[in-house]
Amino acid sequence: MRDPVLHQRYEEIAGVVAEHLSRGAPLAELMGGGIDVAKLVSSITLFRAAATRLSASDPNSGYTRLAQVCEAILERANAQGHPPCAFTLEQLAQ
Repeated sequence: MRDPVLHQRYEEIAGVVAEHLSRGAPLAELMGGGIDVAKLVSSITLFRAAATRLSASDPNSGYTRLAQVCEAILERANAQGHPPCAFTLEQLAQ
């Protein structure tokens, strides 16, 4: 997350996913199947937590935007029956 190139690329990819979901695209269609939906939701769950934590320690870092995009994806995924990854949330709580 702190690597500027990787951060920018992840934010760009997440933005594209969020845009498609905002237009009503089914997540399973967008990702090509259930396994990839699960991987995406797990990744977004993890990156939302990381971006939120980094944003809290440095509000001007740009992580706030990534946290917001991840949150938007998770909200739309949840509305389609794909809640945040329980396993990832458990690991984050440890």
